[in-house]
Amino acid sequence: MKSLRKELPFRSILLLRNEKDADSCWSREDFDQDIPILNLNANQGVYLKKIFNSEMLAMVCVNRSEGDTMKALYRNLQDIRYTPTIIMTQSDTNLSALFEDCRSHKMLNVLALKDSDREFVYSYRAFPRLQVVKRRVLHIRRYIEPQVKNMEGYQINVLPDNIMPRSVVYRDAQGRRRMTGYLAHLIRNFVGTLNATMHICWDYVPEEEIIDKMTMLNLSNGGAVDFPLVCASPDEFGTNSIVLEQASWFLMLPMEANTPRARLFYRMEVYKLMPMIILLALVLSFVQRLEKGLGPSVSLRIFGGYILSQARLTRPIFRRSQEIVFHPGSIFAMPLPKNSIYWQAFNQFLLLTHDSGLYEFWFRRTFNELAALGMMSYHVDNSTQPYQDLVWEDFFFIWLLYIGGTFASLLVFIFEVLYFKWKHGVSP
Repeated sequence: MKSLRKELPFRSILLLRNEKDADSCWSREDFDQDIPILNLNANQGVYLKKIFNSEMLAMVCVNRSEGDTMKALYRNLQDIRYTPTIIMTQSDTNLSALFEDCRSHKMLNVLALKDSDREFVYSYRAFPRLQVVKRRVLHIRRYIEPQVKNMEGYQINVLPDNIMPRSVVYRDAQGRRRMTGYLAHLIRNFVGTLNATMHICWDYVPEEEIIDKMTMLNLSNGGAVDFPLVCASPDEFGTNSIVLEQASWFLMLPMEANTPRARLFYRMEVYKLMPMIILLALVLSFVQRLEKGLGPSVSLRIFGGYILSQARLTRPIFRRSQEIVFHPGSIFAMPLPKNSIYWQAFNQFLLLTHDSGLYEFWFRRTFNELAALGMMSYHVDNSTQPYQDLVWEDFFFIWLLYIGGTFASLLVFIFEVLYFKWKHGVSP
């Protein structure tokens, strides 16, 4: 226990045994007095995830009642089966069968001790096939080896939802089915870091159809799929989901039409700003008026595709509404099977991809791939006028104002001359 505590920073211990084993396996003196202990029997069940700390060590005594005690262990460690566990068992126990049962219930961090023998510790390698490992205690450097660090080609099942741009299914030039999308890139690279093999469950993927997310969720919970590439609110998936991204939900508006620069000065009532007319003409030559229009409501991630599709335009067709935002902070998550063995590794990998910018890079790369496949395209607006310097026509209304003012001034001047002559003509 002392050497194990150096490796695992557990702050509490779960003791589980059947009433028949109450006089065997351990005593209270075997544990440090400063460590909180939760003592349960096989008839008790507690959901520990939300009421107990996660830095916990589980110890199980299965000397006389292996089946019932192991079922109680799986029940009490629901959603936290990554907890390091020590199983105290009899010398004639079939360890291969015991470890296979642990692996089928997604418990990988398991050690076994036989009776009172403290010379050897037993564990198992789960991938690519189960292998029991017997080690002498004096030669052990690390008790709990990471099981999913190197899976040696083990197959991980993935199911795309066929929704652009997340995971898109298509056929290549040879007619073979392929998958792309930014979630496809995410999971493909994650599988590569585990030295595993990604298997796409083509039997569940219909041709050119979207897979219902509840169907994907059921396949995931049934064990047929390890990673369903579907994205929705965490409330729809429960506690088994992992957050992928956060985005807002807003209205997408068509970009306002161009305003001729000549008419710009008229709409701004430039006649009130005569002293600064030339300066305003130079500074505000590209200002455009706001014509209100309505478009579809989209999420920030989907709108990112529209931004990329307008990258080659001198002026975008759509813009994001800053005034009409339906959900400023929507969270999107992906479901994982209950007690998934990949939860911790995938969550860490996901954080690294966000911090490094890879997540956004894969999103942009996906648009280029879809454009090459003809599923998306860049917008081209031939009607957009190229940039040009100010010309005389741009000051049409200024010239009208100038000529009108000059003509009015001339009339006033003639009136003053006539008035002056008339006044002097009648004076004595």
